[in-house]
Amino acid sequence: SEGRGEALVQLPRQAPKRSFLNGAARPWLVLAAFSLNSAFNAFICMDFSPVSSLTRSVLHAEESQVAWLYSGFLLTVCCGMPLALVLVLRCEALSLGISIALNVACSWMRWLGVARRDYALCLASALVGGASASLILPLPAQISQQRFPPSRWSLTTSLAIQANYLGWMLGCFLVPHLVEDRQDMERFLLWQSVFGFVVVACFLFYRRAPAQTALQGVASRLAMSVSYLEGQDSIAVAAADLQTEGNGDGAVLQAAAVSSGAHGGGGDFRGLIRTLRTYPSFSAQVLACGILGGVGFAVPACNDAIWEHRGFSSREAAWLDLAFIGAGVASGLALGSCCNNPAKYRQVLLALFAVCAVALSCLAALVEALEDASRSGLSTAVVLVLL
Repeated sequence: SEGRGEALVQLPRQAPKRSFLNGAARPWLVLAAFSLNSAFNAFICMDFSPVSSLTRSVLHAEESQVAWLYSGFLLTVCCGMPLALVLVLRCEALSLGISIALNVACSWMRWLGVARRDYALCLASALVGGASASLILPLPAQISQQRFPPSRWSLTTSLAIQANYLGWMLGCFLVPHLVEDRQDMERFLLWQSVFGFVVVACFLFYRRAPAQTALQGVASRLAMSVSYLEGQDSIAVAAADLQTEGNGDGAVLQAAAVSSGAHGGGGDFRGLIRTLRTYPSFSAQVLACGILGGVGFAVPACNDAIWEHRGFSSREAAWLDLAFIGAGVASGLALGSCCNNPAKYRQVLLALFAVCAVALSCLAALVEALEDASRSGLSTAVVLVLL
């Protein structure tokens, strides 16, 4: 045929162009999708407690029943965490997808429950939202360490965690300012449910972590865990260097194996149990963080009850909640961006625990002393500082 024997011109191959979703922005988009879902979960958690009096009227419920709309949410988180941890470690994408679906279901159940004045349906929505939260809480560190270099672990983990607190803060503040009667509550819950579809749409940005990066993150995390359990801070620094220097798969897997064997198991639930048995001090650390977390989550709900009893309106109490949670979000982001040296983590945590214990103790003593409905500027200023 014509042209037979002519030399074929081979054009140089061009490197495939990386799309926006698969380029350097991919980990940040995944973090944003997770953070939005986490914030949404915390926001819907606060649908009822900031307006407890109105909730009692709308749902024809007792004060203790309204309290269960918040407490049931948190108790479901505690009960669901072991199973959620297993699912998160085995299938991250499925866990996040289920969490988003449960959040959307929770928001629509709440709107329908208020529209029908059905307390049982609203209580069921609290259990559904708590199940979603149990899938959210184990993910911040995993998403950070499997997608970002060690130099950004503190910042990206803080962003993921503080997103939850930001949603919590917005719920504490916006609900009492936007909801004044039954019609307001029903309208508010409807628009909240519609926003859930935005969270679903953002899930399309989710991409799995590259295998190499995920393996490096696992190895570094396990080595860092050993350093704290055995009091060898230098190991933590070496673990961080592992991913920074870009070791190959063999080195990564070897480090992961050594780290896993050193603390009695890998990153699954059975490994956690073995770690608790091997290192009793770790049990005390987990208990301390759990108690502090439980007290912290209870403070806004307690604020609403205590300050309304002392003459504050729900809107005025919301400003106290805003001060409490907002200070936590700001300080958490500041620490995440500034505290990047693993060798300093222990001292920073001890200092934070001490400050928190003193502030909460003084706050409790002050509230106990204010038996009369005192609303002096000085007492309010001291409460704000302690919060």
